Amino acid sequence: MHSTIKVNNDIAALYQSVFSTPNGKKVWEDLKGHINPDEIFVKGDTHETHLNLGKHDVFIYIDQLLRIDTNE
Repeated sequence: MHSTIKVNNDIAALYQSVFSTPNGKKVWEDLKGHINPDEIFVKGDTHETHLNLGKHDVFIYIDQLLRIDTNE
């Protein structure tokens, strides 16, 4: 189990090194605009809802990696 935590910290450190740069911050803001994590469910359109759920999963994944304290 410890190796899983190490891999997550290593991956998190990679994401953080990319998204902490000025250009990385701009890219993250652009991605958030396209992902729009607040719009998930589309009434009457299950396909669009599933697409939005996939986008939301990507947003959550990256956002969580950016929040991990890699110094632990």
